[in-house]
Amino acid sequence: MDAIDHFKSRQVLIAKRLRKKEYIVLLSAFFLIMLIRCKGYDSSSSITCIDETNIKEEQYLSSVFKNSDIIRLEIIDASLIGQEINKIRKRDNRYFISYNKEVLVVFDNQGKFLFRIQNKGGGPSDYISIQDFDVLPNGNILIMDMKKLLLYSTTGEFVKAIPLDINCWNLKIIDENSYLICAGREEYSIYLIDGEGGVLSKQLEKNNLPFLRRPVTFFSSGNTILYQQDVSNDFLSFHTKSKSFINVNLLCEKDRVLDIGTVREQQKSNPIFISTDYVENSNMKIISGISSYADNLLFSIGKQSLGYKYYLMNTSSKTIDYLLTENTVDDISFTYTKLLLNRSMTSDSEDCLIAYIWPYQIIEGLDKNIKLNELPNYQRINSLFKDVQNIEDENPVLIELRR
Repeated sequence: MDAIDHFKSRQVLIAKRLRKKEYIVLLSAFFLIMLIRCKGYDSSSSITCIDETNIKEEQYLSSVFKNSDIIRLEIIDASLIGQEINKIRKRDNRYFISYNKEVLVVFDNQGKFLFRIQNKGGGPSDYISIQDFDVLPNGNILIMDMKKLLLYSTTGEFVKAIPLDINCWNLKIIDENSYLICAGREEYSIYLIDGEGGVLSKQLEKNNLPFLRRPVTFFSSGNTILYQQDVSNDFLSFHTKSKSFINVNLLCEKDRVLDIGTVREQQKSNPIFISTDYVENSNMKIISGISSYADNLLFSIGKQSLGYKYYLMNTSSKTIDYLLTENTVDDISFTYTKLLLNRSMTSDSEDCLIAYIWPYQIIEGLDKNIKLNELPNYQRINSLFKDVQNIEDENPVLIELRR
């Protein structure tokens, strides 16, 4: 009996040790999964809460953007830009500007005009409209029409057309052979395609919901590309290295920003549901605009009836460092903060935020802010227009903003 009892005791002890090992293995696996998940999310995927008690609200815009460059664009017949600017892209020290959905003009980093693309028509090398455009790593230009992509050389010559089976709205180039497409009137909202137009992945199934009425775009944050769903706090994130998608939130629930679930619920019961109208009649807020460069993310939150606040976030440290409001003094362009920051949200650049201001707006702003005439930026901007004969004939001025 002693031998049997001893054997049973050893069996119980071994079982306990095995259970302990299994627990340790499971616990280790759990923490490993969490570690991998956190690393996979990247900085842009972390939920951030806005704590305005710890955010520095600056009186002057130049206190936030301590470095700014002002680029006056050359004026000749071929370089003239229409009032409706759709997008500004900076890449390899060149500025690409599309306007009126018809023309793309290109300038160097000093504002000297290089060339224009204007091929509106019905031929194989023509486009009906410039829905969007982007620039490849090799400098070639990709223009998006409704159902095709048109490739142009670094100097604007047509290279080839890439037919697509989807209706297109927005474009983001990942690399030479993969592009993100935002689609309209399709089964899914987001398509990842290859350089020949073949579909590699489909995301955000619409489930017969109406097409979102708000124009949306892709923007970069570190190694990720984010796509905002409607005006909500929900984003589709694409990691450029792993070529993988995840859904993320920018802010915490306590910040009361509209979520995409609410949008979908309202759309199911109300076919003409508009998110901004819903927000105005509730205690919710919306993210109304986003822009980014490097590890900096600028976004606007609020609602029309109460106004909007602009937050500047560092995606590496996951901190919101600055709060900008309509009361912040724009001592960079001397117009007003909301105008300058809203204009920067049409731009796409790796090393700065780019805003555009029409010269007549600057002249009016200088006159209204004459009390600030001792500031260096005042003198610098004022000197740009001393030789102007007719301010109404001028191209917009580009203003680069850097922290």
